[in-house]
Amino acid sequence: MKLLEVIYGGDPVALSGKVRGILQGASLWQAQFEVEQLFPNGGAHSFLQTISDLNIAQRVSAGEVDEVWLWGPEDTGWPESQMFGQGAFAVNSEPGGGGLTCPPFIVHGFNYERDTASALHAFAHRVEWMLAHRYSVPVRIQGFS
Repeated sequence: MKLLEVIYGGDPVALSGKVRGILQGASLWQAQFEVEQLFPNGGAHSFLQTISDLNIAQRVSAGEVDEVWLWGPEDTGWPESQMFGQGAFAVNSEPGGGGLTCPPFIVHGFNYERDTASALHAFAHRVEWMLAHRYSVPVRIQGFS
């Protein structure tokens, strides 16, 4: 999987490496994350602004990028994840707008002020929403079933 990482401040490179390593190990190495490009210290923007600034939709259409991880401080207002593109559906938030005509892709908004567990927790929510979509079952937001 080609991964585009955007870092807004801080230095989450080590945290990102840990998250990728844990996800790869948990998948028995079926999920391979390849960092395609790293953009440090660009100033936090909305997901749509970042997609526009970095031509992400075009890069997804060209097969250069499969998903995007954004790292920023807690006050960015980013959802844990959001899907954009044609056929996008809810993953932790409503599908992203912008009229993008590229294949669907996910943008993660991770907080570099927290630990690895927080990023993995956010990733688990993404998986939960994707499975709920696939099997047409409601996502339980509160409590456990």
